[in-house]
Amino acid sequence: MRGSITVAAALTLPFDTPRRSELVLIAYLVAAITLLGQGLTLPAVIRAAKVSASSADRVGREQRDLIEDLYEAGLEKLDELAATVQDDGQEATLARVRDDLVSERDSLDRRADLDARSEVEDYCRIRLEVVAAQRDALDGFERRGRFSSQSIRAALGMLDRDEMRLSSVEREKS
Repeated sequence: MRGSITVAAALTLPFDTPRRSELVLIAYLVAAITLLGQGLTLPAVIRAAKVSASSADRVGREQRDLIEDLYEAGLEKLDELAATVQDDGQEATLARVRDDLVSERDSLDRRADLDARSEVEDYCRIRLEVVAAQRDALDGFERRGRFSSQSIRAALGMLDRDEMRLSSVEREKS
């Protein structure tokens, strides 16, 4: 895109403009020189800024540390909530949330080690196809009246959440 506006502007000059062909040539040359100049000097700028693969590793470690701290904050909040629980239903829900958080936290390294970006993309794409098939099945169940509308709404909410989560991961990776 760089330089295209300059070239486009030069090309829109009326044909009877004096020295039009020279102006168009100059626009092309300026665009080409700036592209080549900036493109060829970029590696030197990166070296001068001392951007290295270790910087990317540092950022990755920092992100993992941040996410681990977030899980710890969530577990601390669950401890606070557990102190105020008054019925068994809430205790079971808190236990399930705790199990989910611990499981997610323990799988951080495994998720961080997903080697190829394509593996994550493939996983999300396949899961989205599965969610679409589940939606189709849910539509069929609803038409046949096999389940109550309340159950259908709950299942639809679950599928919506899965699809939203998977879509956001897919968008984030692209």
